[in-house]
Amino acid sequence: MDQRNAGRSRAPISAADGWETYAADHLALLDHLGARRAHVLGGCIGSSYCLGLIKLAPERVSAAVLQNPIGLSPDNRTAFNEM
Repeated sequence: MDQRNAGRSRAPISAADGWETYAADHLALLDHLGARRAHVLGGCIGSSYCLGLIKLAPERVSAAVLQNPIGLSPDNRTAFNEM
């Protein structure tokens, strides 16, 4: 799904919104679609969105694929700084 104000999605967002806001959005989408459980996939920052959903509602996620997550590591610091 597009995150708030990404792609064709439009929704209010403020500096007070955090990871919990996006996890609630994902859960609301699952509810809207009538999905009791789902496989989720997140690329790069989407990996954090997947983990947020798992934290919020672990019983709703049957499997997660975290594609190219990035984090703090001496191995990726140079690549991060060059972006």
